[in-house]
Amino acid sequence: MTLGESRLRHALLEASYDYHRPWLEWRCPLDGQVSEMLCNITTSPHQRLCQSTIDIAKHHPLILIRQLSLLKKRLIEDGSGVDSENKSLIKRGRIQGRQFEGDTIARVGSRDVKVSIILWGYSFSEPVWTSVLDVLMSLPAEVAFTCGWKAGLNEVLEVYLKLLYTHIKILHMESNIERICEKFTILLSSFASCKSNDFQDWASEKVFGWGAIGKLIECCG
Repeated sequence: MTLGESRLRHALLEASYDYHRPWLEWRCPLDGQVSEMLCNITTSPHQRLCQSTIDIAKHHPLILIRQLSLLKKRLIEDGSGVDSENKSLIKRGRIQGRQFEGDTIARVGSRDVKVSIILWGYSFSEPVWTSVLDVLMSLPAEVAFTCGWKAGLNEVLEVYLKLLYTHIKILHMESNIERICEKFTILLSSFASCKSNDFQDWASEKVFGWGAIGKLIECCG
């Protein structure tokens, strides 16, 4: 029996969903390869690497979604502008957002100085965020929105919502995230079509410090 057999695919999907906790901890030789590919795609994405990762997502989706926590971590790092060792990420090619009101004036001793306030999400690498979306969109919907949800896909999507909200509502720089927003909207539409009730349940939840997910989705168009 091969993976082309629908019965086997269904059995694997059902087992991964029902026993998701031990399944997330299982490892095979391909896990290390996928982890390395995702680290590379969130550091320096290029077309050949992206296509190879997309192929993995299509042919080994259950292996790839075991790495969703890694994707979340890497996206958060990219949005912070520093890596896991607190070293500044390379600025070349990164989008740099600035506050709509401009610099803030602060009083230091007897003189005023200009202060640029930079929060999470102000700076990011667009190729990283679009490449990750391309990978997620390549996952079969029946896997992404079932087992993927158990593996933390919702948390990855919420990181995207935070980035989009930051540039649309805080920085008023929608042009910074047009490509990301377009792809993200397609992914959400796929989710709503595949699992309508689950999508509505998720939209009614809240992200701590950011508000209702449904409101964040509305802000993103």
